[in-house]
Amino acid sequence: MRAQNLICCATLAFVNNINGGKRYGVSYLGARQKQSQLSLNGDEHNCYGSDRSDINLHEHSQHRRAFVQTIATSFLTSVLLTNDKPASAACLSGDIRAECIGIYKLPVDAAEAPYMVSQEQLKKYAPDLQWVPPVQYPSTYADALNQLKDQRQQLDVARDLIAKGDIEKTGLVLLDIVPKVSAAGIAIIRLYNGKSNEERNLAMKRMDEITSNDGNPSSTPKAITLETKAYLIENALGELIGCLGETDILIGQGIRGQLGSLTVSQIEILSNIADCRKEFDNLLKFVPEDF
Repeated sequence: MRAQNLICCATLAFVNNINGGKRYGVSYLGARQKQSQLSLNGDEHNCYGSDRSDINLHEHSQHRRAFVQTIATSFLTSVLLTNDKPASAACLSGDIRAECIGIYKLPVDAAEAPYMVSQEQLKKYAPDLQWVPPVQYPSTYADALNQLKDQRQQLDVARDLIAKGDIEKTGLVLLDIVPKVSAAGIAIIRLYNGKSNEERNLAMKRMDEITSNDGNPSSTPKAITLETKAYLIENALGELIGCLGETDILIGQGIRGQLGSLTVSQIEILSNIADCRKEFDNLLKFVPEDF
């Protein structure tokens, strides 16, 4: 019961924060505006493309992230530390059941994930959660990229389903999309960071041959480029996951009739899915075909 109250309070705080701010007209400085220019391969580029109108797609990103972070803290603290029993308050990523639509899902890379790797551990730390096998990460860059592309197509399937009025099936498709996108994106980011670390280690071995602008002999142009690409991909992935999470919550509200009529629900959810499709396309712009 305590966990449910915490989640309720977190949600109310989130809504109050939006209403007191500028969800309906105020411009928030998100990562896209703060990092408008980065040097990539010696050229100055807008991190998110040359179309400045794209900035408007991300004005809610800080709220999305704050919401997810607050819910995560409230739920996990209550479940893992106090062993409260919040019935249907959360699901594990990869749990594709209708009752998981619109509620908190533990991220695939959450620090608490080791507590959930087996049924035995889950029963010990969070006995009221239903166990599902951990989401698998793609083993290669090509597999990760293909997984992202496949899920982009699935997002179009979700759009078509909600256009037909099937809210629940739309939610089920989204439940499958989010963990697969997360796993693929994280796998790609780790590859870039790993490659950057390799480059820095090599640079340190030949440091007498390296001249660095910032005084760090490991900061080679190649390492900086790899890290910049990883940053861009990570930020775009965060925006997409935030949008998908917001849509998942909206679908849950639609299923419970909290958005009004079916037509109103369709319009609201379609609008969010349109935003997510743009976020997805933005992410794919930063992920090259070859690594």
